[in-house]
Amino acid sequence: MFGSVAILASLVLFSLTAAVSGAPSVASRSPTVNAKGVHPLAAVSLTFANDVKAQPARLIELRRFDTNYLLGSVSAQSSFVDIADKTATIRFPVAQVPSGKVYVTIEAGAFVDSSDSSEFAGITTPSWTFEVDSEF
Repeated sequence: MFGSVAILASLVLFSLTAAVSGAPSVASRSPTVNAKGVHPLAAVSLTFANDVKAQPARLIELRRFDTNYLLGSVSAQSSFVDIADKTATIRFPVAQVPSGKVYVTIEAGAFVDSSDSSEFAGITTPSWTFEVDSEF
């Protein structure tokens, strides 16, 4: 009887662990998609469904929506990216203050699950757009 309980407890623990590992998925973004009035020097952040870590040589970019002009680019594993458990906060070093509609792209594999190293699929299209207001 006690052996059965131990096996059952092991299976339950394994099931709970398996539920939170795997390829990271985005739970929320800041600024939100289509946000308006974002400060031009604001950091952007992603909160994932599980804990993540950054990978070297994978880029995160900030681009102007209408022209695709590159405004800023950082490596996921750099001093411009801070990770605290499930949240990655990115600060773009920009040479000019952006204004208008912009978007963020993230190279596939820039972040991986902390427990099993499954890769984040990335954001390759201008789906995370927001408007920066230079009137601050």
